[in-house]
Amino acid sequence: ALSNAAKKAALETSFDSSQTAEGLKLLAANGFSAEESISSLIPTLNFATASMGKIGVCGAVNIAGDVVDAFGMSANEIPKILDQLSTATRVGTIEFGELESIISTTAVNASNFGQTLPTTITMIGAMKKAGIDAATASSTLSNSFRQLSTNEEAVSQLKKMGISVTDSGGKFRDFTDILGDVIDKSGSLGDLEASNLSMTLFGMKGRKMFNAVQGQTFETMVNGEKVMLKGVDAIRAMRNEISDATVSTKSLADELRKTLPGAMD
Repeated sequence: ALSNAAKKAALETSFDSSQTAEGLKLLAANGFSAEESISSLIPTLNFATASMGKIGVCGAVNIAGDVVDAFGMSANEIPKILDQLSTATRVGTIEFGELESIISTTAVNASNFGQTLPTTITMIGAMKKAGIDAATASSTLSNSFRQLSTNEEAVSQLKKMGISVTDSGGKFRDFTDILGDVIDKSGSLGDLEASNLSMTLFGMKGRKMFNAVQGQTFETMVNGEKVMLKGVDAIRAMRNEISDATVSTKSLADELRKTLPGAMD
């Protein structure tokens, strides 16, 4: 079955049978069963192709495996996971080649704080659009998640502002909603007070993230008309597009194979 799967993948992708066989081995090494490896192989190879050489087969497998492990997802969700990440490269300014590092830096703390992949990757994209490099954005967001999930001073400060990190069922709220509340409640603060507040809540570099969200813009369609959203509304619209996986990894890969024959081998 594995041999046939490798041959089938070689026919349907830009990789030869030795590369597809290696992909199966890598998926198995990441803890996937033979059946899961076979079902995940072609989506993962398409993701590598869609990256235009920025991600190899090993990197694509590592990204898929890290997301599944960190967020407690299943192998049958890998196609959507990869579509969400492909969408993120179109919605924001994240590059394919940055994704492996972003995921490895943020995923565990994001999951511990009850956040989703779309919310996590949206926040990185927002900071990048504001001129913050991917590594700094990733560490800033990861520290923010850890701060709000473990730091009593941060949680206490939010309570004083009338903001809860959890909903009525005790689950962590979406980070964008928490940020929205903080922005609404801190609008009258001076620069120094706002800076101190953001450091308390989100860590040493929290102010940069806070500013990135406040200055964010995103154009989308509302009732058939183009609308320019700002601030947290822009972040939420970006998150929703990524969550809906509006970009197909397979379509990206197919188009590249048509327009750049041989270039993806």
